[in-house]
Amino acid sequence: MSDTTSSPFRFRNAFKALRAILERRRVVGQLSSLDDYMLRDIGITRFDVASVLAEPLYRDASKRLAERADETRRAHRAISRETRAMMPPAGVTRRAA
Repeated sequence: MSDTTSSPFRFRNAFKALRAILERRRVVGQLSSLDDYMLRDIGITRFDVASVLAEPLYRDASKRLAERADETRRAHRAISRETRAMMPPAGVTRRAA
């Protein structure tokens, strides 16, 4: 049996992993102290912060928050593309009926 798989090393690694998870959750929790404009600027909401903190510990809160921000950005870009597609080209004016 190698030294890295012995019980003390596994316990130490598990402890380090748990400490890292709790630290990331603490940092994500600090985001709730930002005002709504700052949160929106980074692409998240208070609900996003609260909901990722409500998830089980084994889910990485910082990773989940980044995924939510990414989803929000993609949705906003899609809406923007659809809106531009519905607009008449520049220089074209609509005639009144």
